[in-house]
Amino acid sequence: MALWYLGWGRLAAHLPVSSPWDYLLVPQYVWTGLTYAWERNSGIPGSGAVILVVLIGAALMVRSAPAKLRHLAWAGLAGALAQLLLSGVTRISLGVEQATAPRYVYIVSVLMAPALALVLQAMADRLTGPRWVPVCLVVALAALVVVNGVRLTHDFLTTRRAMVVSMPDLVLSAAAIVRQGGHVLTPALEPIYNPNITAPLLASPQIQGALPHGSPSGQGLLSAAAHIQVGVNAAVMAVPKAATVTLVSGFVGGSTGGSGCHAYEATIAAPVIELPATPTGSQIRITGATTSVTTVLRRGSLTSAPVSWRVTPGSPVFVGTSAPNASLQIALDHGGIVTLCTR
Repeated sequence: MALWYLGWGRLAAHLPVSSPWDYLLVPQYVWTGLTYAWERNSGIPGSGAVILVVLIGAALMVRSAPAKLRHLAWAGLAGALAQLLLSGVTRISLGVEQATAPRYVYIVSVLMAPALALVLQAMADRLTGPRWVPVCLVVALAALVVVNGVRLTHDFLTTRRAMVVSMPDLVLSAAAIVRQGGHVLTPALEPIYNPNITAPLLASPQIQGALPHGSPSGQGLLSAAAHIQVGVNAAVMAVPKAATVTLVSGFVGGSTGGSGCHAYEATIAAPVIELPATPTGSQIRITGATTSVTTVLRRGSLTSAPVSWRVTPGSPVFVGTSAPNASLQIALDHGGIVTLCTR
């Protein structure tokens, strides 16, 4: 697994961390993945840590089981640890809670099944009475595992379906934007789950020829623009600097007018500003303690879904849009002093 990661896995698309200190959360990521898997399997809140300790204890203490089963249990425990460690290193930028994704429940359950078998072996050795009693217990446990697996599969399917149901319309709308010469600020349409679907790819003659050329809805165009015609960058973008910005909520003071930088105090944890709609779009430079910004495009009565972007706290970041005649709402995730720089 380590060789796979060094040779190929490290080259796969992943989001950069906002700070090297984020890697200190990897042990918590691993622990969350290991314990949450067994909490979901048991259906008992807070039971994951106890079950994990029992499984590790079985690998350490059960000597009556065959040596091959004990070795397989240790291999499974090591595999589960290595899998979550690699996932944590590459996906900690998504947060510790990402370790609770349903796929990790499957992986941990399968890899640690031999350790569970050791526990059952130890229980069977201590049971008195007819041999059919432990057999019935094993059958009942297997039935519970199957039912729980079906439930987890259904949950996974429901979650993924909700994530991808809008992708066809999003792709067709993004293709229409680039076909019409729209100014793209962020190439990736969906950088986390579909990083290979990019504006340059959609602009290629091969892709344009393969896609249907229907008329996307206004909502679809705005939703696609919220991804590829909104930018959050450390460097200035190729759109005009905003002449004004509206302080929507959470700030002390009024709207910024005129050129230059203005410092404002945000009195709530999620202050919101807004760039007005213009024919060419605009951008603003923001400096503050925020670790992420969430952007929403508005055009007339239409509103896009929010899109979150990771940023480096304390460093200037340019946030803007090239979508014509659409205002951009920008929500920060931290209060305190925020410096806004306009034209």
